[in-house]
Amino acid sequence: MKTLKTAVLGSLFLGAALGLSAAADQAIAEKNSRGAQWIGTWATAAQPFLPGALETYQNQSLRLIVHTSAGGARVRIKISNTYGDEPLIVGGAHIGRRRSGADIEPTSDRRLTFGGQSSIAVAAHSVAQSDPVNLDVPALSDLAISLFFPRATKATTSHALALQTSYVSSATGDSTAEAKFVVALRDPRDVCLSCFMQPLPLNQVSAMFLSLETTVAEYGSVMGLWRAMAPRLRNPHLEIRYEDVVDNLELCSRRVLDFLDIPWDPCVLRFNEHAREKLVRSPTYLDVMKPVFKGAVGRWRNYQKHLEPCLEALAPFVKAFGYA
Repeated sequence: MKTLKTAVLGSLFLGAALGLSAAADQAIAEKNSRGAQWIGTWATAAQPFLPGALETYQNQSLRLIVHTSAGGARVRIKISNTYGDEPLIVGGAHIGRRRSGADIEPTSDRRLTFGGQSSIAVAAHSVAQSDPVNLDVPALSDLAISLFFPRATKATTSHALALQTSYVSSATGDSTAEAKFVVALRDPRDVCLSCFMQPLPLNQVSAMFLSLETTVAEYGSVMGLWRAMAPRLRNPHLEIRYEDVVDNLELCSRRVLDFLDIPWDPCVLRFNEHAREKLVRSPTYLDVMKPVFKGAVGRWRNYQKHLEPCLEALAPFVKAFGYA
């Protein structure tokens, strides 16, 4: 997303169990089904656009940054079309805690709905309110509200003074849920061998690893979905190969942290020391307490004759992920 100076107005409200009797723009606070009160944590006055400064968006997403006052555990937003002469079509909306710039904390991303629907047409000269979602919001923190406008949309309702930098995407469709994530790759043959040979507690997932054939079938299902989704995702994502990590841990660690906009910390190179200081419940608890080692790279070759019946099914993934 690129920097945006002026944006469509959105007024944000938090659902919090706080003993306040009135919301910022309401004479009387309404109560939700649990008896908690809604209070206003951010709002701004609706103004008509300035002459010569009317912005238009089409097939684009806006990410609006707002700074809260009070905190809470539930959140909803209000979208104003006060000065619009035609319906304001919002094709999608998300909210999350802002981390830095236009980036949000991925685990905080929440899809907003309006009467149970992901889109809404806000009538001319009116205001629409989203359904509440659960989200822990600290007081005096930044939230990112993302709105997608599928049709040509004029920002007729805005505010002249912006004290936050907000963001707009290129005309590439709905980017409201855009969050960065990292995808870990490894030679598919080593992955399947490791899953099959690992003594995992039995459950619905690990039951798929009781034979090599079902292990390979499960790998094909999961990674086949990833191969189908990857070209369609607008989210920034980074693929990291296991073999590259064990070959040069620092280089790969820096790549990941740079991608996520996280400052470099040399402590990540001493992950094994950290693991020894806490309770590790993973079946691989002994391995995570060791420094990085290369002994598991290409391990499948030692069992090639047992894997032979499954290699044809894995061949497309071996080739697609660059292990051919």
